[in-house]
Amino acid sequence: MILSRITLSPFAGIPHLDLSFTNGLNVILGANEAGKSTVFHALYNVIFTEAKLTPGRFKKLMNRFIPVGGGDTVSVELHFKHKNADHYLKRKWGPSADAELKLPNGNIISDESTIAEYLGTCLSASEGTYRAVLMTKQSSLAGTLDALKNEHTD
Repeated sequence: MILSRITLSPFAGIPHLDLSFTNGLNVILGANEAGKSTVFHALYNVIFTEAKLTPGRFKKLMNRFIPVGGGDTVSVELHFKHKNADHYLKRKWGPSADAELKLPNGNIISDESTIAEYLGTCLSASEGTYRAVLMTKQSSLAGTLDALKNEHTD
């Protein structure tokens, strides 16, 4: 999976952000409270968190991303390439939760389990590997490195 663009509209403290990625390594830099972690969380959630959540799971997983100035919905769109073909994924969490994965041939998948299964074929590792290693936050990096050392002493 190669990321092309992510759009947050709204997500946490960001009312709207459209961020394009270029080929190769992309680094997001900014001052404290500039929204770097918000982009990180939006990316993680659009890939791994289903849109239709029970009220309890919504409160646990997504409530902290509800816009500060009001509203009850968060939305993230992700454009990506897989096998050199364009894909589009949108998830909206809240009372009118919705998910849509548009395939290169124009077909649309709305069923969450089918979306998750398809995304699994696009990703090179499991969700746990992304969470603990590939998408680890700076504050968790030392613990991740220690865990890797303990598991793989060679």
